Amino acid sequence: MSRAGNAHTATRPQALARFQREAQVASALKDSNICTIYDAREQDGQAFIVMEFLDAKTLKHRIEGKPLPVEGALAIGIQVVQVLELVGLEVP
Repeated sequence: MSRAGNAHTATRPQALARFQREAQVASALKDSNICTIYDAREQDGQAFIVMEFLDAKTLKHRIEGKPLPVEGALAIGIQVVQVLELVGLEVP
């Protein structure tokens, strides 16, 4: 699976360098709530990230159009907090 950078990434060297640095930092994160990032590349003027394929529903699809049960919302909230703590962001 890949995630493409924006259209300007490949044409702006600073933006491409930042894109690659962010991918490198993200690839160092190891947690069950974060997909593995294998590489960041550029081909034919398009920057992209090569990442783990997860055969699951996205959060958007899990919550779209219907309320979440309290237990489900709490589980998601806990996972988000765990990832924020892993990357060093303060959680109030």
